[in-house]
Amino acid sequence: MSSSFCLLCILLGLIWISAAFRRGSDMPTLPPAEEANLGDYPFVVSVQNSYDEMDFSHECAGVILTEKHILTVADCVDMSRPSRIMAGGLALEDSEDKSQEFRKISKITEMPKEDDVDEENLIRKLAILELETPLEFGPEIGPIPIPNDSESFPVFGEEGNCVTVGWHSWWGVLRWSNTTAISDEECLMRDQKSEDRFYAAHHLKQPEAELCTTDKEEKPFRVLCLNIGSPVICEDQDGLKKVFGIETHSNLAGCGGLRLRGDIADHGPILYIFSEVSHFLDWIRENSSVE
Repeated sequence: MSSSFCLLCILLGLIWISAAFRRGSDMPTLPPAEEANLGDYPFVVSVQNSYDEMDFSHECAGVILTEKHILTVADCVDMSRPSRIMAGGLALEDSEDKSQEFRKISKITEMPKEDDVDEENLIRKLAILELETPLEFGPEIGPIPIPNDSESFPVFGEEGNCVTVGWHSWWGVLRWSNTTAISDEECLMRDQKSEDRFYAAHHLKQPEAELCTTDKEEKPFRVLCLNIGSPVICEDQDGLKKVFGIETHSNLAGCGGLRLRGDIADHGPILYIFSEVSHFLDWIRENSSVE
């Protein structure tokens, strides 16, 4: 990932904080999120780059597809610099997790442009990272299934049937929170009725390639705060957990703790838009050993 992209994320965060102050006098604080336990989400990895040839910093989240393949966002990796992934750990820095494994990234395959997908609306491309050496699977490290062709959608409207998982440099520890997948029709309806469209992080413009979730419980969706690459894990029709979405849209609305009390009640539950994994199944299979 380029340094200009990092600066953009920081700038957006500062703009968000500034907006929060303008809306009131309370000091904005980061929203809490549930800390994950080791082994709860063995498929989530930290994608890291080095900018000084020594230390590595977290850039994005990603998910394990196979022993050698990671699904994430293309902007997360700068192949001109040393890049790696960290799997099997909870903390980003100074971790004592003996289950942690680090692997160098040897190749990045970006999603090609599709005629039916507007890249400007998708903001960022998905990417598959190939690791230099395979991961060793165990209780703390393992793959997450992708949807199949016949059941490509989660159970819509079932409250809390999905979770998003990821890190943020402010937290430094893997966290998760519940969310609810909704249909494209409901997402469009909610978006159009929103009193303050700023709180819709990215409007649904490509329904065939995007997945929408919302906060049915009317409280902040606490993980998606400048956390590109975070997966949305939902249950399919058979109750099996699969990765249905990847955060590619800088869901600033996920920084819910930077808003003042009453905002959610005033404007309704926030909507979140993700790149929908089921739309890209053929590309994923062609560029990994996923069946």
